[in-house]
Amino acid sequence: MSLNSRRIWELLGAGAGSHPDTPKASPTWKALEAAYRYNTSRPPTVTEATERDPEHRLSRLSFRKPDGQSFSGLLMRPQATGMYPCVLLLHALSSDKDAMIRLFGRPLAERGLASLALDAHLHGERRSAASAQLGPMEYLKLARESIVEYRQALDYLKNHPDVDSARVGLLGYSLGAMMGSILAGVDERVQACVFMVGGDMVHVYRPHVPVFLRGLLEPVSPANFVARISPRPVFFINGTRDATVPREAATHLHEAAGEPKRILWADAGHILPPEVAAEGVDWLREQLI
Repeated sequence: MSLNSRRIWELLGAGAGSHPDTPKASPTWKALEAAYRYNTSRPPTVTEATERDPEHRLSRLSFRKPDGQSFSGLLMRPQATGMYPCVLLLHALSSDKDAMIRLFGRPLAERGLASLALDAHLHGERRSAASAQLGPMEYLKLARESIVEYRQALDYLKNHPDVDSARVGLLGYSLGAMMGSILAGVDERVQACVFMVGGDMVHVYRPHVPVFLRGLLEPVSPANFVARISPRPVFFINGTRDATVPREAATHLHEAAGEPKRILWADAGHILPPEVAAEGVDWLREQLI
């Protein structure tokens, strides 16, 4: 059975009881940023193949890394030849790039924007039996591997003939919003961000995690990174009835962000209604076009 993001953090604290926080030095930015450094001199080899699509231009990308591992993406843009602003689409836990193209890539293309949806580590084309048993330590690796891959994808977009790399946005949903907060914090190429039903789950469950594990959580705590996005604009969309990401987790992330920021609390659960999600898409168009 796959785990949602809340279940991962519950597992981190399982059997640990309550461990009140003890005063300690906050992690330095240098230490946090170091978790997502990568070797830019050894980029993945990228192949791009055109896919049939009746409405828009769609390509399947394969990024083959020097270690032999690979990850995949879908690049969608309007039919007309041109150079378009592009939105990086980051999916939720147990979802994939195809769902993000369907839900957000097509609406973005209709509004004149390109989008690149990527499978996170252990997701999509890399899903396996191990993906269904995703535990806390696997999650920590998932975040690190995925965010580095997202940065490598941004490297590729820099020289893509159909993409204006000076106008790159990000739309992250749930887990994608959490990892997107980190990504945009460490990578200034992201110019505008929409974070849907995201939050800082580390903040909520940290008091119930054994003291010796807490240091491992700092590089995956979105609130440690989100302030670094400023002065680039951020739009948070959360549901007032979300049973997956607690209001406390969402509010902590909102408060940690700098300005300019916009916050929308929708009358919804963890699945946002189409009309609410469309507000995020329209906002990105305003920021990037």
